[in-house]
Amino acid sequence: MKDPELALLISHPSQEILDGTKLNSYKLCPRKYFFTHILGWKPQEIAQDLIFGLAGHLALEHIYEEWKNGNRPTDRIISEAVGIFFGSYRSSIPPELDELYPKKPPVHFESLLRSYISTYFTDKFTVLYTEISGSLPIGRTPSGADKLIYYRMDAIIEENKKKQILEHKFSAWGTWQWATSMELSTQNSIGQVLLYLLFGEDSRGMLFNGLFMRAPQYKLNGELRANAKEHEFLRLPSNRTLDLIEAYRAVEESYYDRLQFDLDLLSSASVDDPSLKAFPQNCSGCMAYNRTCEFHDICSGNPNPLTILPSIPIGFKQEFWDTREHDKEYTTKLT
Repeated sequence: MKDPELALLISHPSQEILDGTKLNSYKLCPRKYFFTHILGWKPQEIAQDLIFGLAGHLALEHIYEEWKNGNRPTDRIISEAVGIFFGSYRSSIPPELDELYPKKPPVHFESLLRSYISTYFTDKFTVLYTEISGSLPIGRTPSGADKLIYYRMDAIIEENKKKQILEHKFSAWGTWQWATSMELSTQNSIGQVLLYLLFGEDSRGMLFNGLFMRAPQYKLNGELRANAKEHEFLRLPSNRTLDLIEAYRAVEESYYDRLQFDLDLLSSASVDDPSLKAFPQNCSGCMAYNRTCEFHDICSGNPNPLTILPSIPIGFKQEFWDTREHDKEYTTKLT
């Protein structure tokens, strides 16, 4: 029987909130999900990709909030957006650390944004909403309760009477790698279901808005070369038919059910078990995104990580993710 003190150690309100980010983590490796979202273990190193992305989203939200109000981007609006970016970014990462992040240097953000605005200034769509957040039922339990997925989308736009979700992504990947990862993503499935529930036949799916930063130089076969492009942009439309929307909704519900099954297994787990049956390891995820999983050494040496508790491994901190805490603060939300 599970130790009641152990239950208190791994209990946190954020565990009740499931969103696309968490579900993606579970798909990649259930054990990584356990470490990250049940125990709340995060590497102590600065998560620059996340910090840059959040700051960049704030800047673009300002651009499209002004657009919604009838104000196309002017030098003033762009300068304000850049100020919003640095206000957010510098609250976490000071200038003296910039050289540590050559793939997404913050000093290049203004040129990235101005180049983006120049590329898409002639967009014909109308911005209906910026920063959409809430929860979405993707199924029902046998008792009739909703299986809720929480979401946060960047904007809903309209063109030719069709509504579409515009979702911003900052990346240093190759454009084809990025495009491949978007089509079958959890966020795409959730967004397609959400838009259809809101607008029915007037929906046109997702429009992934990729902004790619390129380092000034890169190495090829040991030789340092200059990048031909400073920035790249790609918009990837994804408009699924109704049968495909339903098919991928069912996929997300299936993973939702598996996660709940692992939570049930965890509720009866014990530090005395020779191994933890809940949230099994997925060894195919040990080298995801061309880097070793941060929990690789912990997995290798601990068949039952409950025995580590209440200690937190060296190099890690405890920090829980709740998507509701990351809503932008200064625009009207559609919930």
